[in-house]
Amino acid sequence: MPRSHQSGEPREWSRSTTWAVLAAALLVALGTLAFLAPLTPQLTFNHGLGYFDGQTYAALVNILRGQLHTEVATPYVYRIAPIAFVAWSGLPPVSGLLLVNVAGGLLSAPLLVLLMRRYRAPPTLALVAVAWLCILGPGLRLTLYYPTLLDGIGQALILALLACAVYGRFALFATLLPIALLTRENALITLPFLWLANMRCGILRSGVATFLAAITGILALALVHAAPPIAPTNGTSALADAQQNLAWFAANASDRAWRYLIAPPLTLGLLVVVPFLAPRVVWSWLRDAPEWVWYVAGVLGLAMIGGGDYDRFAYGLAPPLLIASFVALASLHLPAVVLAALTALQMVAIGFGYALGPGESSYRSWTVALMDFSGLAERMWRFGAAALAALAFPRMRTEVHVQRCGCIGYETGKPLGSVGSGSSGQG
Repeated sequence: MPRSHQSGEPREWSRSTTWAVLAAALLVALGTLAFLAPLTPQLTFNHGLGYFDGQTYAALVNILRGQLHTEVATPYVYRIAPIAFVAWSGLPPVSGLLLVNVAGGLLSAPLLVLLMRRYRAPPTLALVAVAWLCILGPGLRLTLYYPTLLDGIGQALILALLACAVYGRFALFATLLPIALLTRENALITLPFLWLANMRCGILRSGVATFLAAITGILALALVHAAPPIAPTNGTSALADAQQNLAWFAANASDRAWRYLIAPPLTLGLLVVVPFLAPRVVWSWLRDAPEWVWYVAGVLGLAMIGGGDYDRFAYGLAPPLLIASFVALASLHLPAVVLAALTALQMVAIGFGYALGPGESSYRSWTVALMDFSGLAERMWRFGAAALAALAFPRMRTEVHVQRCGCIGYETGKPLGSVGSGSSGQG
């Protein structure tokens, strides 16, 4: 764990093993992308740009190229980093944004491996966690289906910041923060995360280091607000937009409140269930890693004020839930066949491979935020059945030592959250 494992290297994670698993994770992501590509057409409504946010990002590219002259609403006008790259690339806006987001989706796989390594998940389980990340709907599939968003690259940058934080890489964090904040402002929640993740160094020392690491990002935000490269629309305000979204949420306008509640299980599937297979182990991990409690609270809070796309906000919960889930699974020493069955159940729970069409009606029937009640009922039934089946899996656990039976689990047989400090700590 971060508090007690700061020197040495996890026994299963030698340098060569780490590089091999990072490469394998990228291959898993590429394989998932190749499988999903023929099943996932690009949406075609509104000239292939989707709704307001997708149309706005495409317009920003054309404005930077001097091909369009108009003002743009906040906060979109400040999300300039990936837009500037696409404008510079010369690619058509849709193709350029697709490239940026695919790159982000692929990079998320090795970044997740680094997080799993930090919490001493075995390499095999880290790769299974990557597979679970790649099959989630708002990940690679949304990138292929709705390429004019910034979700793929935005999530990758947040994962990179989280990895920097748990490894105490303040200088690299400071380098990435401006790019992340000029892609999506929600990267601000990684600043308290950085402080909490490094409090083992002392509250004051961690606070000063976090403040210094934040300077580059805060300056970048201040500069782009003071002198935006594209003029923001007069009268628009990110704060007013957030207040309006919160008011709609509180009033349950368009069923926002209860869609907010059901989006995480319907989007993330068994990731909200598996941690309960070993609750004591997960609780022990959370006590040693309070930064993840903050992160979850931050994501849930931002979802209330960020609009009604709760599927996409729920995807932000994937990193901590993946870690919690595989912390739990590692302590159970499940045979590989049981782990494969759990993965199959996860595919059922999230509707992996759901048939999509390019039209607006197909998109609306796929997202929790927009689908009708019959679609929600069907997905809730499917999730419930998969969850009940998954909760029976602890009965299938084996008590045989992992090295003797070839099971997938943590080699000492101790929960990941209860291993003491020593030479097997993390590097």
